[in-house]
Amino acid sequence: MENRLFRDIFISSPMGIYITQDGKFQFVNPELQKSTGYSEDEMIGMDSMSLVHPEYRNIVRENTLKILKGERLSPYEFCVIKKNGDIRWIMGTVTSIQYRGRKAVLGQFMDVTEWKQTDDKLRRLYQAVEATADAVIITDFEGYIQSVNPAFTSITGYTEEEAIGQNPRLLKSGNGVKSALDSPSFFGRLLAVPPLSSGSVYVNDINH
Repeated sequence: MENRLFRDIFISSPMGIYITQDGKFQFVNPELQKSTGYSEDEMIGMDSMSLVHPEYRNIVRENTLKILKGERLSPYEFCVIKKNGDIRWIMGTVTSIQYRGRKAVLGQFMDVTEWKQTDDKLRRLYQAVEATADAVIITDFEGYIQSVNPAFTSITGYTEEEAIGQNPRLLKSGNGVKSALDSPSFFGRLLAVPPLSSGSVYVNDINH
């Protein structure tokens, strides 16, 4: 009953799950088959390392040993090659178990390719925002400033600490706006913008 329960959990898991002995697959769940493009019949008996991209095989071996020895607790990332040749990013971890009376390795992995691609795009966007000569303000849905780039502080005279949490209305009033933010035309355009929905972008130039 217990073995049947665990098997049902493994089969329905949204993560790729496998069991290896002597480096070869002995059990693979449907999600693992879906992630790699191989069928169960093709994978059983296959060398598990053959799925790993050659550049990451040493990394996988080293991290697997560290986890099994208790020297590493966190999952690690590596690339696998699908049956059709596509390369996918994987986050995986392993643990030592007994399977059919013998020592084995139970592995879990999650395809994080989309997450990695999004992360790379965000990193490039951040670098572009930091490097641009145009002032950039990021606000929440209510219009309060959450982040500004270096050009904003250079053009307006406000530090990031002074700007964060403020509304452009407040920056314009009170202390008197430093530099370009004192432009009525800029604030007229900015404050006339309706609240933005998720994913919307408002672009405006702040000129010296």
